[in-house]
Amino acid sequence: MNGPPTLFVVGCFAQFYLIFNYNQSKLSRFSDWSIRSALFTCCPDDRRHFSRTDPMITNLKAEYDLRFHLEEILTLGILVIMNMIMLIYTRIGDVAGIFMFNILLIMLVLSVRFLHRRIEGQWFADFRDINIIIAGWLVYFEHHHLVPLVNPYDIDAYLIHIDRFLFLGIDPTVLLESITHPMLTEFLQIVYASFYFLPFSIMLILFFKGRRMDFHVVVSTLMLSFYICYVGYYIFPAIGPRFTLDHLQTFPLSGVLFYDYVRDFLDGYSFMTRDCYPSGHALLSIMTALLSYRYLRPYFRFIAAWAGIIIFSTVYLRYHYVVDVITSLIIAMIVFKFNPQMVQRYIFAFKNGREERIAPQSINSKI
Repeated sequence: MNGPPTLFVVGCFAQFYLIFNYNQSKLSRFSDWSIRSALFTCCPDDRRHFSRTDPMITNLKAEYDLRFHLEEILTLGILVIMNMIMLIYTRIGDVAGIFMFNILLIMLVLSVRFLHRRIEGQWFADFRDINIIIAGWLVYFEHHHLVPLVNPYDIDAYLIHIDRFLFLGIDPTVLLESITHPMLTEFLQIVYASFYFLPFSIMLILFFKGRRMDFHVVVSTLMLSFYICYVGYYIFPAIGPRFTLDHLQTFPLSGVLFYDYVRDFLDGYSFMTRDCYPSGHALLSIMTALLSYRYLRPYFRFIAAWAGIIIFSTVYLRYHYVVDVITSLIIAMIVFKFNPQMVQRYIFAFKNGREERIAPQSINSKI
Protein backbone atom coordinates (compact mmCIF):
# COMPACT_ATOMS: atom_id res chain seq x y z
CA MET A 1 0.00 0.00 0.00
CA ASN A 2 1.52 3.33 -0.99
CA GLY A 3 1.79 6.50 1.05
CA PRO A 4 -1.43 8.46 0.41
CA PRO A 5 -3.89 5.60 1.03
CA THR A 6 -1.95 4.60 4.15
CA LEU A 7 -2.22 8.13 5.54
CA PHE A 8 -5.89 8.22 4.59
CA VAL A 9 -6.67 4.96 6.41
CA VAL A 10 -4.61 5.78 9.51
CA GLY A 11 -6.24 9.21 9.79
CA CYS A 12 -9.77 7.84 9.41
CA PHE A 13 -9.27 5.02 11.91
CA ALA A 14 -7.73 7.44 14.39
CA GLN A 15 -10.71 9.75 13.98
CA PHE A 16 -13.26 6.96 14.51
CA TYR A 17 -11.33 5.59 17.51
CA LEU A 18 -11.30 8.97 19.22
CA ILE A 19 -15.03 9.41 18.66
CA PHE A 20 -15.80 5.93 19.93
CA ASN A 21 -13.82 6.42 23.13
CA TYR A 22 -14.75 10.06 23.73
CA ASN A 23 -15.50 10.75 27.40
CA GLN A 24 -16.05 7.06 28.12
CA SER A 25 -15.55 7.67 31.83
CA LYS A 26 -18.38 10.22 31.83
CA LEU A 27 -20.59 7.78 29.97
CA SER A 28 -20.44 5.37 32.88
CA ARG A 29 -22.49 7.80 34.95
CA PHE A 30 -25.40 6.98 32.66
CA SER A 31 -25.52 3.51 34.12
CA ASP A 32 -29.12 2.75 33.23
CA TRP A 33 -28.89 1.32 29.72
CA SER A 34 -32.68 1.20 29.48
CA ILE A 35 -32.62 4.97 29.05
CA ARG A 36 -30.17 4.78 26.18
CA SER A 37 -31.72 1.81 24.46
CA ALA A 38 -35.19 3.36 24.64
CA LEU A 39 -34.00 6.35 22.64
CA PHE A 40 -32.67 4.23 19.81
CA THR A 41 -35.33 1.56 19.51
CA CYS A 42 -38.43 1.50 17.37
CA CYS A 43 -41.25 -1.00 17.54
CA PRO A 44 -42.93 -2.43 14.40
CA ASP A 45 -45.86 -0.04 14.45
CA ASP A 46 -43.56 2.98 14.72
CA ARG A 47 -45.32 4.31 17.84
CA ARG A 48 -42.52 3.86 20.33
CA HIS A 49 -40.49 6.96 19.72
CA PHE A 50 -40.11 10.35 21.31
CA SER A 51 -41.45 13.45 19.68
CA ARG A 52 -39.93 16.90 19.52
CA THR A 53 -42.28 18.02 22.30
CA ASP A 54 -41.18 15.28 24.72
CA PRO A 55 -39.34 17.13 27.56
CA MET A 56 -36.66 14.48 27.81
CA ILE A 57 -35.86 14.61 24.11
CA THR A 58 -36.03 18.41 24.08
CA ASN A 59 -33.43 18.58 26.86
CA LEU A 60 -31.27 15.90 25.27
CA LYS A 61 -31.35 17.63 21.87
CA ALA A 62 -30.53 21.00 23.46
CA GLU A 63 -27.59 19.46 25.31
CA TYR A 64 -26.39 17.69 22.19
CA ASP A 65 -26.56 20.92 20.18
CA LEU A 66 -24.03 22.49 22.56
CA ARG A 67 -21.39 20.15 21.18
CA PHE A 68 -20.23 19.08 17.76
CA HIS A 69 -22.65 16.62 16.22
CA LEU A 70 -21.08 13.31 15.30
CA GLU A 71 -21.75 13.84 11.61
CA GLU A 72 -19.97 17.21 11.84
CA ILE A 73 -16.89 15.57 13.33
CA LEU A 74 -16.86 12.92 10.61
CA THR A 75 -17.14 15.52 7.87
CA LEU A 76 -14.50 17.82 9.35
CA GLY A 77 -12.17 14.87 9.77
CA ILE A 78 -12.51 13.79 6.15
CA LEU A 79 -11.98 17.35 4.90
CA VAL A 80 -8.85 17.83 7.02
CA ILE A 81 -7.40 14.48 5.94
CA MET A 82 -8.08 15.27 2.29
CA ASN A 83 -6.30 18.61 2.54
CA MET A 84 -3.34 16.96 4.26
CA ILE A 85 -3.07 14.46 1.43
CA MET A 86 -3.24 17.23 -1.16
CA LEU A 87 -0.48 19.16 0.61
CA ILE A 88 1.81 16.16 0.92
CA TYR A 89 1.20 14.07 -2.19
CA THR A 90 0.06 16.42 -4.95
CA ARG A 91 1.15 19.64 -6.56
CA ILE A 92 -1.00 22.18 -4.84
CA GLY A 93 -1.36 24.13 -8.06
CA ASP A 94 -3.22 21.19 -9.62
CA VAL A 95 -5.76 21.01 -6.80
CA ALA A 96 -5.87 24.58 -5.53
CA GLY A 97 -9.59 24.93 -6.24
CA ILE A 98 -10.49 21.74 -4.34
CA PHE A 99 -8.16 22.66 -1.47
CA MET A 100 -9.75 26.09 -1.04
CA PHE A 101 -13.24 24.63 -1.41
CA ASN A 102 -12.49 22.26 1.46
CA ILE A 103 -11.29 25.19 3.56
CA LEU A 104 -14.57 26.98 2.88
CA LEU A 105 -16.56 23.88 3.83
CA ILE A 106 -14.59 23.58 7.09
CA MET A 107 -15.23 27.25 7.86
CA LEU A 108 -18.92 26.83 7.06
CA VAL A 109 -19.36 23.81 9.36
CA LEU A 110 -17.43 25.49 12.19
CA SER A 111 -19.26 28.79 11.79
CA VAL A 112 -22.70 27.20 11.89
CA ARG A 113 -21.75 25.13 14.91
CA PHE A 114 -20.49 28.10 16.94
CA LEU A 115 -23.25 30.47 15.76
CA HIS A 116 -25.76 27.98 17.09
CA ARG A 117 -24.61 28.89 20.60
CA ARG A 118 -25.65 32.49 20.01
CA ILE A 119 -28.62 32.22 17.68
CA GLU A 120 -31.73 30.87 19.29
CA GLY A 121 -34.70 29.45 17.49
CA GLN A 122 -35.70 26.17 15.93
CA TRP A 123 -35.05 27.52 12.45
CA PHE A 124 -31.30 27.71 13.01
CA ALA A 125 -31.20 24.27 14.61
CA ASP A 126 -32.97 22.96 11.50
CA PHE A 127 -30.51 24.81 9.27
CA ARG A 128 -27.57 23.26 11.12
CA ASP A 129 -28.99 19.75 10.78
CA ILE A 130 -29.53 20.14 7.03
CA ASN A 131 -26.33 22.08 6.38
CA ILE A 132 -24.04 19.20 7.33
CA ILE A 133 -25.85 16.82 4.98
CA ILE A 134 -25.25 19.20 2.07
CA ALA A 135 -21.61 19.68 3.07
CA GLY A 136 -21.06 15.93 3.22
CA TRP A 137 -22.69 15.42 -0.16
CA LEU A 138 -20.44 18.04 -1.77
CA VAL A 139 -17.37 16.07 -0.66
CA TYR A 140 -18.35 13.31 -3.07
CA PHE A 141 -17.63 15.35 -6.17
CA GLU A 142 -13.94 15.77 -5.31
CA HIS A 143 -12.83 12.20 -5.86
CA HIS A 144 -13.24 12.46 -9.64
CA HIS A 145 -10.15 14.68 -9.75
CA LEU A 146 -8.26 13.49 -6.69
CA VAL A 147 -8.24 9.69 -6.92
CA PRO A 148 -6.02 9.51 -10.05
CA LEU A 149 -3.55 11.92 -8.42
CA VAL A 150 -3.43 10.05 -5.10
CA ASN A 151 -3.53 6.45 -6.36
CA PRO A 152 -3.41 5.91 -10.14
CA TYR A 153 -3.32 2.10 -9.94
CA ASP A 154 -6.71 0.58 -10.78
CA ILE A 155 -7.60 -2.85 -9.36
CA ASP A 156 -10.23 -3.84 -11.94
CA ALA A 157 -8.22 -6.91 -12.96
CA TYR A 158 -8.43 -8.33 -9.42
CA LEU A 159 -12.14 -7.63 -9.16
CA ILE A 160 -12.76 -9.35 -12.52
CA HIS A 161 -10.86 -12.43 -11.32
CA ILE A 162 -12.93 -12.60 -8.13
CA ASP A 163 -16.20 -12.31 -10.07
CA ARG A 164 -15.12 -15.05 -12.45
CA PHE A 165 -14.17 -17.26 -9.52
CA LEU A 166 -17.60 -16.73 -7.96
CA PHE A 167 -19.44 -17.40 -11.24
CA LEU A 168 -17.31 -20.31 -12.51
CA GLY A 169 -15.38 -18.35 -15.10
CA ILE A 170 -18.26 -16.23 -16.39
CA ASP A 171 -18.52 -12.47 -16.07
CA PRO A 172 -21.85 -11.54 -14.41
CA THR A 173 -22.48 -8.62 -16.76
CA VAL A 174 -22.09 -10.98 -19.73
CA LEU A 175 -24.32 -13.55 -18.04
CA LEU A 176 -27.08 -10.96 -17.59
CA GLU A 177 -27.25 -10.38 -21.34
CA SER A 178 -29.67 -13.30 -21.49
CA ILE A 179 -32.37 -11.23 -19.75
CA THR A 180 -31.51 -7.86 -21.27
CA HIS A 181 -34.49 -6.00 -22.71
CA PRO A 182 -34.93 -2.30 -23.58
CA MET A 183 -37.94 -1.94 -21.26
CA LEU A 184 -36.06 -3.51 -18.36
CA THR A 185 -33.00 -1.41 -19.09
CA GLU A 186 -35.12 1.74 -19.18
CA PHE A 187 -36.72 0.92 -15.84
CA LEU A 188 -33.47 -0.02 -14.11
CA GLN A 189 -31.64 3.07 -15.35
CA ILE A 190 -34.33 5.31 -13.86
CA VAL A 191 -34.28 3.38 -10.58
CA TYR A 192 -30.48 3.53 -10.52
CA ALA A 193 -30.62 7.31 -10.85
CA SER A 194 -33.25 7.50 -8.10
CA PHE A 195 -30.62 6.24 -5.66
CA TYR A 196 -29.62 9.83 -5.02
CA PHE A 197 -33.01 10.34 -3.34
CA LEU A 198 -33.10 7.10 -1.33
CA PRO A 199 -30.85 8.01 1.64
CA PHE A 200 -32.41 11.46 1.86
CA SER A 201 -35.91 9.99 2.05
CA ILE A 202 -35.41 8.38 5.46
CA MET A 203 -33.56 11.46 6.74
CA LEU A 204 -36.35 13.80 5.70
CA ILE A 205 -39.10 11.59 7.11
CA LEU A 206 -37.45 11.57 10.53
CA PHE A 207 -36.66 15.27 10.25
CA PHE A 208 -40.24 16.32 9.53
CA LYS A 209 -41.63 13.90 12.11
CA GLY A 210 -39.59 15.81 14.69
CA ARG A 211 -37.64 12.70 15.72
CA ARG A 212 -34.35 14.56 15.91
CA MET A 213 -32.27 12.12 17.95
CA ASP A 214 -33.22 9.28 15.60
CA PHE A 215 -32.45 11.70 12.77
CA HIS A 216 -28.91 12.25 14.09
CA VAL A 217 -28.31 8.52 14.47
CA VAL A 218 -29.45 7.90 10.88
CA VAL A 219 -27.49 10.81 9.41
CA SER A 220 -24.26 9.90 11.21
CA THR A 221 -24.63 6.23 10.21
CA LEU A 222 -25.26 7.03 6.55
CA MET A 223 -22.43 9.56 6.44
CA LEU A 224 -20.04 7.08 8.08
CA SER A 225 -21.01 4.53 5.42
CA PHE A 226 -20.48 7.10 2.69
CA TYR A 227 -17.06 8.07 4.00
CA ILE A 228 -16.02 4.42 4.19
CA CYS A 229 -16.88 4.18 0.49
CA TYR A 230 -14.92 7.36 -0.08
CA VAL A 231 -11.86 5.86 1.61
CA GLY A 232 -12.27 2.74 -0.53
CA TYR A 233 -12.15 4.74 -3.75
CA TYR A 234 -8.66 5.98 -2.88
CA ILE A 235 -7.30 2.64 -1.68
CA PHE A 236 -8.95 0.44 -4.33
CA PRO A 237 -9.64 2.61 -7.41
CA ALA A 238 -11.63 0.87 -10.15
CA ILE A 239 -13.61 2.10 -13.14
CA GLY A 240 -16.10 -0.75 -13.48
CA PRO A 241 -17.11 -3.40 -16.02
CA ARG A 242 -18.79 -1.07 -18.51
CA PHE A 243 -15.28 0.06 -19.44
CA THR A 244 -13.10 -2.95 -18.69
CA LEU A 245 -15.43 -5.65 -20.07
CA ASP A 246 -17.03 -3.72 -22.91
CA HIS A 247 -15.16 -5.81 -25.48
CA LEU A 248 -16.82 -8.97 -24.14
CA GLN A 249 -20.38 -7.68 -24.32
CA THR A 250 -22.38 -8.91 -27.31
CA PHE A 251 -24.35 -5.68 -27.66
CA PRO A 252 -24.61 -2.29 -25.92
CA LEU A 253 -27.44 -1.53 -23.54
CA SER A 254 -30.36 0.43 -24.95
CA GLY A 255 -33.58 1.80 -23.54
CA VAL A 256 -36.87 3.17 -24.81
CA LEU A 257 -37.35 6.85 -23.98
CA PHE A 258 -35.18 8.27 -21.22
CA TYR A 259 -32.32 5.78 -20.93
CA ASP A 260 -29.82 7.73 -23.02
CA TYR A 261 -30.71 11.04 -21.38
CA VAL A 262 -30.41 9.69 -17.84
CA ARG A 263 -27.15 7.88 -18.55
CA ASP A 264 -25.65 10.88 -20.31
CA PHE A 265 -26.70 13.10 -17.41
CA LEU A 266 -25.03 10.81 -14.87
CA ASP A 267 -21.94 10.51 -17.05
CA GLY A 268 -21.75 14.28 -17.23
CA TYR A 269 -20.28 14.46 -13.74
CA SER A 270 -19.14 10.90 -13.08
CA PHE A 271 -17.81 9.54 -16.39
CA MET A 272 -15.08 6.97 -15.71
CA THR A 273 -14.68 7.98 -12.08
CA ARG A 274 -12.85 5.49 -9.92
CA ASP A 275 -15.71 4.96 -7.49
CA CYS A 276 -16.47 1.33 -8.15
CA TYR A 277 -15.16 -0.50 -5.07
CA PRO A 278 -16.99 -0.70 -2.80
CA SER A 279 -20.31 0.19 -4.39
CA GLY A 280 -21.71 3.35 -2.83
CA HIS A 281 -25.08 2.63 -4.42
CA ALA A 282 -25.21 -0.81 -2.81
CA LEU A 283 -23.80 0.21 0.58
CA LEU A 284 -26.04 3.22 1.14
CA SER A 285 -29.09 1.39 -0.24
CA ILE A 286 -28.55 -1.54 2.14
CA MET A 287 -27.88 0.81 5.04
CA THR A 288 -31.00 2.85 4.31
CA ALA A 289 -33.11 -0.32 4.28
CA LEU A 290 -31.60 -1.52 7.58
CA LEU A 291 -32.14 1.85 9.23
CA SER A 292 -35.73 1.99 7.99
CA TYR A 293 -36.32 -1.39 9.62
CA ARG A 294 -35.14 -0.02 12.95
CA TYR A 295 -36.56 3.50 12.87
CA LEU A 296 -39.32 3.59 10.24
CA ARG A 297 -40.75 0.10 10.19
CA PRO A 298 -43.93 0.98 8.21
CA TYR A 299 -41.74 2.17 5.32
CA PHE A 300 -39.36 -0.81 5.44
CA ARG A 301 -40.91 -3.00 2.73
CA PHE A 302 -41.07 -0.19 0.21
CA ILE A 303 -37.52 1.02 0.95
CA ALA A 304 -36.13 -2.53 0.96
CA ALA A 305 -37.70 -3.24 -2.44
CA TRP A 306 -36.40 0.06 -3.79
CA ALA A 307 -32.92 -0.71 -2.45
CA GLY A 308 -32.96 -4.25 -3.87
CA ILE A 309 -33.78 -3.02 -7.37
CA ILE A 310 -31.02 -0.40 -7.16
CA ILE A 311 -28.49 -3.06 -6.14
CA PHE A 312 -29.51 -5.34 -9.03
CA SER A 313 -29.30 -2.41 -11.45
CA THR A 314 -25.68 -1.70 -10.51
CA VAL A 315 -24.60 -5.02 -12.05
CA TYR A 316 -27.20 -5.21 -14.83
CA LEU A 317 -26.26 -1.73 -16.10
CA ARG A 318 -22.56 -2.71 -15.92
CA TYR A 319 -21.58 -0.08 -13.38
CA HIS A 320 -20.30 -2.56 -10.77
CA TYR A 321 -18.86 -6.00 -10.27
CA VAL A 322 -20.69 -8.45 -8.02
CA VAL A 323 -17.78 -8.39 -5.56
CA ASP A 324 -18.44 -4.66 -5.11
CA VAL A 325 -21.95 -5.46 -3.90
CA ILE A 326 -20.81 -8.30 -1.63
CA THR A 327 -18.20 -6.07 0.01
CA SER A 328 -20.81 -3.35 0.47
CA LEU A 329 -23.15 -5.82 2.17
CA ILE A 330 -20.43 -6.87 4.62
CA ILE A 331 -19.54 -3.26 5.42
CA ALA A 332 -23.21 -2.35 5.89
CA MET A 333 -23.79 -5.18 8.36
CA ILE A 334 -20.70 -4.21 10.39
CA VAL A 335 -21.57 -0.52 10.50
CA PHE A 336 -25.19 -1.25 11.36
CA LYS A 337 -24.06 -3.57 14.15
CA PHE A 338 -21.63 -1.19 15.86
CA ASN A 339 -22.40 2.39 14.84
CA PRO A 340 -25.45 2.88 17.13
CA GLN A 341 -23.18 2.05 20.07
CA MET A 342 -20.72 4.69 18.94
CA VAL A 343 -23.52 7.22 18.55
CA GLN A 344 -24.92 6.40 21.99
CA ARG A 345 -21.52 6.78 23.60
CA TYR A 346 -21.01 10.15 22.01
CA ILE A 347 -24.50 11.56 22.56
CA PHE A 348 -24.56 10.58 26.22
CA ALA A 349 -21.02 11.77 26.98
CA PHE A 350 -22.20 15.13 28.30
CA LYS A 351 -19.65 17.73 29.22
CA ASN A 352 -18.94 19.03 32.70
CA GLY A 353 -21.42 16.66 34.30
CA ARG A 354 -24.39 18.74 33.14
CA GLU A 355 -26.52 15.71 32.33
CA GLU A 356 -29.75 15.27 34.20
CA ARG A 357 -30.50 11.80 35.51
CA ILE A 358 -33.85 10.65 34.25
CA ALA A 359 -35.83 8.14 36.29
CA PRO A 360 -36.24 4.86 34.41
CA GLN A 361 -39.96 4.82 35.15
CA SER A 362 -40.39 8.13 33.28
CA ILE A 363 -38.93 6.45 30.20
CA ASN A 364 -40.86 3.25 30.52
CA SER A 365 -44.11 5.09 30.99
CA LYS A 366 -43.72 6.64 27.55
CA ILE A 367 -43.06 3.38 25.75
